[in-house]
Amino acid sequence: MDSGEVMADEGIACPVVIGNPEAELVERIGRREAERAVRRRAEKNDSTVRENICCRESLDQEGRKCQPLEALEAMMREAGQCILQHASFHKVVLDPEVLRMVMRTVRFERKLTKKPVEDENRSLRYCAYRSFVFWCYGQLGMNRRFELPACVRGAIMKAYPSSSGIYVGFKEAAEGHGTAECDYEEWRESTEL
Repeated sequence: MDSGEVMADEGIACPVVIGNPEAELVERIGRREAERAVRRRAEKNDSTVRENICCRESLDQEGRKCQPLEALEAMMREAGQCILQHASFHKVVLDPEVLRMVMRTVRFERKLTKKPVEDENRSLRYCAYRSFVFWCYGQLGMNRRFELPACVRGAIMKAYPSSSGIYVGFKEAAEGHGTAECDYEEWRESTEL
């Protein structure tokens, strides 16, 4: 090891020579390391790279400034290092009592009858995903989907695991899917089958 090389905690040589490094070089190296970490998580979990972007990493993606990311950034300022550390995350997103109340409220507002739940964890998991989106990003509107950070998805899947071990990954909104070309009453009646 030469005198300008510093060892990182993991025993990997630090690529930045101590002194006055260029900020762009440090940023580029940091992005490259973050991308490698995302790929490693994707390979380990047998999922796509996109599904393995943590809350911090999602804020660092170039050219992706939009309302949901700005909302996430605001929540992260309150949370610290990870959105999971936010004081309200566990209460709003993971608490089963709160999630059951949300499900009852939605059924009441939509005037739906209570159906027997075949897989309660699946229902709670779905409700937790939606609760996070609404809590963090607000109402996105029809046909506007936004991927959850991997840390959030992982916490929800851990709290409410699938009995089969199979999970549905992120799906882009299909073109024209979800657009209501009728009035609200017609749409609501058609969903009450």
